[in-house]
Amino acid sequence: MNVTFFHKTKQGYVTKVFKGVKVRILNEADIFDGSNENKSSAVIRIFTKENYGIFTLDRCVFYATDEKEPPKESFAVKSVHYNTNGILSHIKVECVC
Repeated sequence: MNVTFFHKTKQGYVTKVFKGVKVRILNEADIFDGSNENKSSAVIRIFTKENYGIFTLDRCVFYATDEKEPPKESFAVKSVHYNTNGILSHIKVECVC
């Protein structure tokens, strides 16, 4: 699955697209049509040894996009955990609507 992160700077938003990441939806609301009434949450795992600078309160959507700002149905990054030691090095990102 593809995921796009939006990081706010003084000049606007900076986007970073990750392809082929693992996403697990924790609640049953449909994240793909923007229906986030149920406070959906998701866990994203990006398998890498790199530090990509993903921060709490960044925004994300579950598709690749070149939009300049996050859409209103985007998820907020709640926490970021770097596990870059070991065989399955990854970044774990928890998001909530």
